[in-house]
Amino acid sequence: MSTLTGTGTLTRFILRRDRLLLPLWIILIGLTPLALAPGISEIWPDQAARDNGAQLINHTPAFTALMGKVHDPSLGGLVAWRGSLIPLILAMIAAVTLIRHTRTDEEVGRRELLGANVMGRHAQLAAAVIVTAGASLVIGALVALGMVAENEAVTGSILLGAQYAAAGLVFAGVAAVCAQLTSAAGAARGIFFIVLGAGYLFRMAADLNSDLTWLRWVTPVGWLEALEPYAANRWGVLLLLTVTFLVLVGVAFALQSRRDIEAGILPTQLGRPTAPRSLSSSLGLAWRIHRAGLLGWVIGFALMGALLGSMVHGIQQTIESSPVIEEMMTAMGGSDVLTDAFVASMLGLLGLVAAGYGIQAIGKLRSEETRLHAEQTLATGVSRWSWAGSHLVFGLIGPVVVLAAGGVALGLTYGLAVDDVAAGLRDSAAGWLIQIPAVWVLSGFTMLLFGLAPKLLGLAWVALAMCLVCGQLGAALRLPQWALNLSPFTHLPQLPGNPMTWPPVLWLTGVAIVFTVVGLVAVRRRDLG
Repeated sequence: MSTLTGTGTLTRFILRRDRLLLPLWIILIGLTPLALAPGISEIWPDQAARDNGAQLINHTPAFTALMGKVHDPSLGGLVAWRGSLIPLILAMIAAVTLIRHTRTDEEVGRRELLGANVMGRHAQLAAAVIVTAGASLVIGALVALGMVAENEAVTGSILLGAQYAAAGLVFAGVAAVCAQLTSAAGAARGIFFIVLGAGYLFRMAADLNSDLTWLRWVTPVGWLEALEPYAANRWGVLLLLTVTFLVLVGVAFALQSRRDIEAGILPTQLGRPTAPRSLSSSLGLAWRIHRAGLLGWVIGFALMGALLGSMVHGIQQTIESSPVIEEMMTAMGGSDVLTDAFVASMLGLLGLVAAGYGIQAIGKLRSEETRLHAEQTLATGVSRWSWAGSHLVFGLIGPVVVLAAGGVALGLTYGLAVDDVAAGLRDSAAGWLIQIPAVWVLSGFTMLLFGLAPKLLGLAWVALAMCLVCGQLGAALRLPQWALNLSPFTHLPQLPGNPMTWPPVLWLTGVAIVFTVVGLVAVRRRDLG
């Protein structure tokens, strides 16, 4: 029997399991560049406006840091720039999908059931790679065809599609390697996001500092930007990305051959011979489960906040160094308008990401349930309220802690740069505190799903993705106001820089409370398992 025996059957099995989600993210991501084009044409209707817009973007550190540089001021080039975060979203989806169909299946015992049939050792990993790679290639084809339909340059359109496909392929390869390193799916995802986040920070540094441009070539995130569709059209970089994908998949297969099923390459740390007293309560057990992940999120947010804080000062320096930009900002009300808007938008983005921690923390309840850990915990006399509430604490308080880490780091870094720490901390505090009600709505929605329909818990991530699209791409996609209003973040006042309005804060908090209470009551009344 070959090590790949059963790959076809498992591929069909994965396609059946993901028959709803797979077409959804293929269509949404594949058609996003086409949807961006009309909005960009409306903002910059002629070539002169696009040239000026590209110049302004490339001289604004905030834009350069977040989305890179505009390499070509054509419509296609601006679409490539405006949608530069979409390939990274595709990379995350591809990675999460691959880990779910490999390491997660091993962790929950599904791999053992599948292995009872005729199945080669590498069949499951091969099937997961085939599905994620195939989906990435289909997305790339949709992107290319959509841009050609907009009468953009064929060569640049094909390379833009290849950029999207390469993002999914390479980071699926990274995820395949991560899935072999640890015995836990959560740890594998954590390693992947550290790799992706580090690559994004390297790309930021390379675009912001001319002395650090070499950093672009140490990470696939930088290689994706270096493709420069519609500008340099570097096909050699595409070859580099393709070879990297093949090498990573080969490494993943080699690592899988060297480990036992349900084990990882990295050794598992042995536990203590006796349990500490903190584990005598459900909250103590929840702390033990969540503490490592929470610490990682806090460190990551603090680093990101510090980086964003240094960028705020860079914006002011850019405005002061360019008479043209300074004149534009003066007409709009001064440089504080731009810096306040940047701080508000960046803290809004951090709020969206922090909501992901809340969803993940409450989602741990489902993992504990399916792995029968909940049954063992409840057998000790712990009530369902106490069990669910202990994880809910981290789903509600955890996002506040990580937001505080990012917000304080941003305010402190910016305040030190302008010699006014108090003002920096005050402005950042307004920005991150205002995110909490919207974050709690998503945490409450996750609790509601766990209580009423635990098998649909993935809809919480769909809701977060919807909020991300509404917040970051809603205007460019020209979404109607009713669609934007579906995101709780839409209703928050933009702080700092605008007056505080309490009604949306109060009713969003009320919605979060209702979602949470209904979810807790449902958990108490439904069967577990």
